Parts: sequence; structure tokens; C-alpha cells
Amino acid sequence: MEFSFIFCEPSLYLFLENLYLTVLRINSSLLISHGIRQNRKAYIIIKDLGKALIIDGKYVRNYRPDFQSASGLLLKVLLKGDERRGLKTISLKALENSILRNTTIYHIIEGENLTMPKILNDKVAIIFPSIKKFKCLRNIGHNEIVIPYASTLLEHQIATIVNTLLDEASVG
Repeated sequence: MEFSFIFCEPSLYLFLENLYLTVLRINSSLLISHGIRQNRKAYIIIKDLGKALIIDGKYVRNYRPDFQSASGLLLKVLLKGDERRGLKTISLKALENSILRNTTIYHIIEGENLTMPKILNDKVAIIFPSIKKFKCLRNIGHNEIVIPYASTLLEHQIATIVNTLLDEASVG
């Protein structure tokens, strides 16, 4: 199974201003205590640029979780076009086309009881609240992952909860 975690920043300015939170989002999406989750991808959409930064756990090498290393690597890819194995940018249109093809979409919503539906498809995209907040993608998917108090959590915290639920589902 392949899981894509999709986040959004409305502008390059806010991406740069929130770079620390972006690194936390990527780390919580891809990393485990002893390495990188091979079946995870993190997408950071930068709306005003019309493109997304992709970090693919299956192919990325030399990704370090500390802020200095990770942010330097991300900025090289985004600003200098220094794409490398597992790190690249794609247009927003290409992202939407690839997500819509044979992928089950799940949205994070707030609710009373923690609910993770049974995952039946091999390709899953998890749409985080920033996508809806900044209208980064057209309205796609109708499946929901319910997380209590989601509006009070930062997206990297939600990603950690989702990864825990996915790990428990794959063990059970």
C-alpha cells in the first residue's frame, strides 16, 4: 500500500515563514524511529506557485530530520530546481491528475470519536485540513478519517495520529 500525505501552503512567503512546521509535517509523515517509511509520500502544495514539492519515502536518500539539514534540502529543490532521487516538484494540475487516478481519497475531519475506516485500496491520499482551508485542490474524495479535537492540533500532530492508526491497522 502507498500512502500520500497532502498539505498546503497558500504562498511561497508563508511556506518560507512556516518552514519549521513544514519540516515537522514531512518528518511526521515519513519518518519512523529507525528510518524512512518506504510506502509514504509527503506533498507540500504551494498554491501561488501552482506546484507541489514531493518527498517520496521509497526513493529519498540522505534526508535528515533536523531543521537545518531538512530545510536546506527542501529549499535547494524548490528554489534552485536541484531535484534529486525522491525529491522533486510537479505542477498542481499533474498532482490532481495523479491523485484522481486509482487513488482513494480520505479527508481529515473533526468529530467525537476517533474513526479510521478500513483501507481497501493500494493507493491512498490523505488530505489534511490546510488543503480545504486554502482551497488548494478542487473538492475530491468523500471518505473521512475522524479525529477528535482536530481543529486544535497542528498538522504534524494529525499526521502522527494517522500514521499510528495506519500502523495499528496493518498489524491487526
